[in-house]
Amino acid sequence: MENFDELKHIEAWFEGNLSATDRRGFEGKMKSDEAFRNKVANFETALKSVEYLGRRELKTKLKGIHREVVSTRQHSNRRLWLRVAAIFVGLMIIGSPFIYRQYLAGPDYGNMFNENFSAYPDILSQRGSGQAIDVMLQEAMSYYKNGDFENATVLYRHLINNDTTKNDALNFYLGVSMLGNDDLQEAQALFLKISADTKNEFHAQAKWYLGLVYLKAGNDKGAKEIFKEIKLNKSYNHKKAQGLLDEMD
Repeated sequence: MENFDELKHIEAWFEGNLSATDRRGFEGKMKSDEAFRNKVANFETALKSVEYLGRRELKTKLKGIHREVVSTRQHSNRRLWLRVAAIFVGLMIIGSPFIYRQYLAGPDYGNMFNENFSAYPDILSQRGSGQAIDVMLQEAMSYYKNGDFENATVLYRHLINNDTTKNDALNFYLGVSMLGNDDLQEAQALFLKISADTKNEFHAQAKWYLGLVYLKAGNDKGAKEIFKEIKLNKSYNHKKAQGLLDEMD
């Protein structure tokens, strides 16, 4: 029973659920007690190993491990300790959403999108034409920079209909605003069009945002294809594209 109580304490440390006092005591014991330090290392090994097991397969394996633990009396044996840890970890995975998400769930595309999406910098508001248009453009960019993509979208549409000299840029910022406002289908259509036109000054940037559209939509295949292309061409945000590919594998 002592082993399982200790395992629960170790599990709480990995999950970050120890109080400040308990954490200091735990870390102090890690420094001073080699046997305890080895137990923590064994637990981590068991934790990582079950990443490769499906939940049904895991249950079957746990039954066999449990029989082996019950039948042996060598409770100080490192191999046995790994199996005890594996039982505990396995039971946690079966019943714990935290552990399941951490080690067995697939990529969290929503979180990956949130970590990588940001509004493209404003390089448009200084490109003036008519006074009335300039005022509206400044207002649109103000909404855009403050994350009010819904109102920015309304103004960009109006500007596109009234100032065709900046349509390439306006369509790009409209696409980013649509993406920020979860209008994924329209954003995708715009970014596909812009990224296909190599003469468009925003075609490389549009490719990146197109990848983010696919990512947010959960289109694993589409996102990977775009990010691989960005990585290969070393185009806009190619390092971020590489990072996302690593996370998605």
